[in-house]
Parts: sequence; structure tokens; C-alpha cells
Amino acid sequence: MKFRRIVLVLLAILAAFAFSMSCGGSASPLPQGVPYIEEPEPEPEPDPEPDPDPDPDPDPDPDPDPDPDPDPDPDPDPDPDPDPDPDPDPDPDPDPDPDPDPDPDPDPDPDPDPDPDPDPDPDPDPVADDHHVAEALLKDAKVCKEIVSDKASTLTDGLILYEVSYTDPQNRPMKLFALEVDLTKDVTIMGTSANADKDFGTLQVLSKQVESREAADNVDVYAAVNADFFMGNGKPCSPYWHNGQNYKDTFDHSDYKYVAVLEKNKTFYFWDKNQYAQGRDYKRIQECVGAYMIYLVENGVALEIGNPDVAPRTLIGRSANGKKVWLAVVDGRQSSWSNSITLEQGGRIMQALGAWEAQNLDGGGSSEMIIRKDGQLVVYNRPSDGSERRVANGLAIVKKRQ
Repeated sequence: MKFRRIVLVLLAILAAFAFSMSCGGSASPLPQGVPYIEEPEPEPEPDPEPDPDPDPDPDPDPDPDPDPDPDPDPDPDPDPDPDPDPDPDPDPDPDPDPDPDPDPDPDPDPDPDPDPDPDPDPDPDPVADDHHVAEALLKDAKVCKEIVSDKASTLTDGLILYEVSYTDPQNRPMKLFALEVDLTKDVTIMGTSANADKDFGTLQVLSKQVESREAADNVDVYAAVNADFFMGNGKPCSPYWHNGQNYKDTFDHSDYKYVAVLEKNKTFYFWDKNQYAQGRDYKRIQECVGAYMIYLVENGVALEIGNPDVAPRTLIGRSANGKKVWLAVVDGRQSSWSNSITLEQGGRIMQALGAWEAQNLDGGGSSEMIIRKDGQLVVYNRPSDGSERRVANGLAIVKKRQ
């Protein structure tokens, strides 16, 4: 094939040379004959064939680019069509979801806010389920045979009232009213005496002492009990202080040698005469009333006391750190209502309440508890005299008015 091509080329050259010579012209380059010779060159057609191949290759390359674009475009187009359909669906779904979510979020937020607000004031719900006092009493056979009823309620933040009806070992009815004071809260304890101490040394019923204390000190009284024993002249047997001011500094009865003291740092203690003198000299006393001659509870344990005498009792106790105080009244001398207790039983009751130390205050017809109920101060127990007895002083649980 190659040889044949060479022959044909040579023949063409000779023919062209002969023709030019016949025409009398000089020899010229061969471009004029080349077109005729190069027609049989179809073999470069494989080049155009591969050209179209590479052409379609680059075409398909760009084509596949646009094709895949349009392909993915139509795919994403139909996808976005279904996508936007599901998108708007999920969008509105998540939109309403987050909308209702924030709606329920703020709803639960304000709900818990109002819940804790009303809770600390009445707080009956969590406290109403608190039966630890009754359960502790029931375990002590020397105090309690059976629990008839028990109730706990919050008078204000930091002040809980426990009421327990039970039967004693002789199966007689008994009534206990006890206050738990948390001095880490806004409540505090104040002494009371006649006409807000203006007539100190004069006996006056507790309700009047409390009313005058509210007005004079700009406080709200939430509860109060009677306090110190007193002499015939109307003065308490032991020292008395209010708001850091001393109104009586002496122990006038040899049997009564302890005082109940609230220090200026809101810590509660029982002091003997020597401790009282030191605390007075160091100006640590905020409030002070007389207590008793012996402890009823020491180191969290009720003491055995041989005195068999029974009476209505007013009791006071403290926690080990002095930041909680318990004030209790047990009614007595009323056979169908409540039948009095011994001093040892009083100590066991204070131990059941949680006291680390406890003392006895003036009892009998003086035992009284006042409670703020429905905005009014009322005598909550049943004094054995049938009405309030005039007393030397008392202890009130108060909050400063805003």
C-alpha cells in the first residue's frame, strides 16, 4: 500500500512537470496538485473518528457536567419540590413545635414561680406530709400510747406549727402545740413585756404584750408563748433584755439559774449565771428571758427526772448550732381535752421535736400560745384558767415589716 502510494505520487509529479513544460512555464511548487493527491487520504479519517470520539468525550464531559447538573437539577428540582413540601411541613412543624415549646417553657416557668411564691407562705403541701413529730412521739411509750391526729403547717417562711392530738400511757387525751423557728430565715425572736416594755414589771396578758410589740417595733408577730416565771411584784425572776437593752439584770430566785438568750448574731443559747455575766460584759445579748433550774434535754437526750408532778407546760429547746428553736405548749388540767405532763415527759417531747438542749418555762395557767391565723392574732391553745393569765413576759416570733 505504501509502495503504491509512492508510485502514484511520482507519477503525479511527472505528470505535473510534463504539463508545465508543455505550457512553457517554469516549474512551480506543488500546491496545485496536492489537493488531487490528498483526496485518497481518507486514512486520517480515523483521526476525525477519534476526534469525534474525543469530541463527544469532552462533550460528554461538559455534557455530563451540565447533564449531571440538569440531572441533579431536575432531581433536586423534584427533590426540592418534595423537599420544600416536606421542608415547609417540617418547618411549620418545628416552628410550631419550638413555638409551643417556648410557650410551654414560659408557662412552666411562671407556674413554678407562683408555686414557690405561695408555697413559702402557706407551704401546707410539703409540710402537711411531715409526720416526724407524731412518729417520734409514738415510739416513746412513756409519752404516747396512740396518735389521734397530727398536722403541720407553715405560718411564714422559717416558722412551722405542729399540732398533735394523742393519748398518754393512761389512755387520756393530750394536746401538743409546737413551733419550729429557723433563724437562718427572715424570722427572729423578740422578748415581750407590758406595753412594749414601757410598763416592764407590770403583769399583762400575752395578747396585749404582742400587740404593743408589733406597733413599737414595726414588726409582724406570727406566734408567741409565755416565758419567765414571775414574782408577786410582777417582775420576772431572772434577767430580761429586748433589742440589746437590759431591763432587769438580776436572778431573784435561787432556784432559777438559767436564761434563754438570742445573741446579736441570731444564735440561740441557754446560759447559766456565769455565762450570762460574760455575755453581758461582751455585749452579745440581743434578747433574753429567764428559763428554769435544770435541763430537760442535754446533748440530744431527754434526762430522767424524778419529779412526778404534772401540769400544763411551756417548753423551749435549741439545735446544737443554735440556729433552730422549738417552742411548745402542752395543755393540761382539762380531762376531756388534755391532761398535763411531767417534766420528764416534757423533755421527751422536746427530744421528739429535735432539740439538742431544752428547758422548761413558766407553766400551769400561764402556758399559752398565740398564732397569727387569717391575719389575726388568736390564742391557739386552751389555757387551763379558761382565759389568758397575766404574765411577766413572753417570746414572740416576728418579721420586720417592709
